[in-house]
Amino acid sequence: MKSDDFWSVELGVGMGPLVLGTDFESLRAVLQENRIDISGLTLDRSGTVALTELGIRLIFAQGSPRTLVRVDVSDERLRFGSLAVIGKRAHEIVGLFKVPRKEKLWCSMNNEVDSLALVANGNTTANSRELLASGTIWITGLGLGLKLCDGLVQTVYLCDPSQSPQSGSGPWTKEQQRLSEVRELPAASITPIQRNRKSISILNALITLAIVAAIGAIVWWVFQLQ
Repeated sequence: MKSDDFWSVELGVGMGPLVLGTDFESLRAVLQENRIDISGLTLDRSGTVALTELGIRLIFAQGSPRTLVRVDVSDERLRFGSLAVIGKRAHEIVGLFKVPRKEKLWCSMNNEVDSLALVANGNTTANSRELLASGTIWITGLGLGLKLCDGLVQTVYLCDPSQSPQSGSGPWTKEQQRLSEVRELPAASITPIQRNRKSISILNALITLAIVAAIGAIVWWVFQLQ
């Protein structure tokens, strides 16, 4: 298989030779056929296989048979047709698919409400920034999830549409679309440490200005006495 074919996504089916529904042993054989080192490749208790060098994680069913249920990819070679996905702005990928807004859903991998979703549907600018900073948006009817980092696609999740999360914190909104289009840096991308340092810097600057002003006032008062 050509390298480009290996990284080509077919939604609801898989990526290249990594076909959803394939059992573990068959997938090992497929990887070997594609000259991928499978020495030491084992299925851990969580049903996860990591192909670290390829930026791929394979998730298998917990019960028997142990079939492939999800493919997570963070390698920049992943393609939707000829389109690169990793590193793209969220709206560029979300906008490719003309599906109802309710099928573009912010949700975590385990069907639980995203921990960042402090507001029910993410309509506020602050919450939208948080979701764009580190949320996961699913297009549920296609079995496609996009894990974001600072508004950019960091990881692509591929699964059968029936395995997509069905509950979450709300749909993709016009406000999120706007923030993504204007490339506004999400506020949540600034870590608490950075925020503290920034606050301390501002405080130090204010103290310095106050000292300078006080010294200036004293000097002016001395000159007035002369």
